[in-house]
Amino acid sequence: MMVVVSNFPDDFQPSDRDRPSTELYKADGRSRVWRVDTPRGAYVIKRYDHFPMKQRLAALFGKHPAQREMHWSDNLARLAIRAAPIVAAGVSQGRRWLAMPHIGPSLLWRIREPDLSLAERRDLAEELAAMLELLAVNNLLNRDLKTSNILVDDHGRLWLIDLAGVRRVEDMHTAVVRMLRTLDRTARDEGASRTDRLRVIRRFVRRQSKFGPVRELIANVLEDK
Repeated sequence: MMVVVSNFPDDFQPSDRDRPSTELYKADGRSRVWRVDTPRGAYVIKRYDHFPMKQRLAALFGKHPAQREMHWSDNLARLAIRAAPIVAAGVSQGRRWLAMPHIGPSLLWRIREPDLSLAERRDLAEELAAMLELLAVNNLLNRDLKTSNILVDDHGRLWLIDLAGVRRVEDMHTAVVRMLRTLDRTARDEGASRTDRLRVIRRFVRRQSKFGPVRELIANVLEDK
């Protein structure tokens, strides 16, 4: 079964899902993410591989992560927060899958590039701070905000993926610290320099001074003081 779930051209066909993968991004038993190239362009497929019966039960109550990703992809777009658009979705042998256009590499891989200039690093930090600001002013917490869940397009713009962890919250200050901590911890574990991590926090506070002073926020966020 395949359905088009957005206003993007309905050129994605069910057979496209099964084309040979040119790149495998993830395969951990719970989900599998890969790229397919079609005559109409490149797509990324995410298939949920956990027990089909559990998937059916979760979907019955509207709790399947695929359903949450579809919900937040549309809602974030309405709030001008860039999130990878889901152009098609379906169920194959009891396992749900989503399709989205191929956007670019993850921020994780982009910041690892040795020839990435200081100006480009500053631009990426500014983009990330702007994304955090939009989440904050809309009272949103993204529990999975990490560099591997952010894509970079050809113009240096950032796009969110893996949106099942997005929630509306009331205590935005705590939510911001939590997102920054998750982002900082995962970026550190993935090899990002302390300088790059501090740059994001400083640019965020410059945009949203109510979350400062910057030294206090840095002290609350960074774990390798």
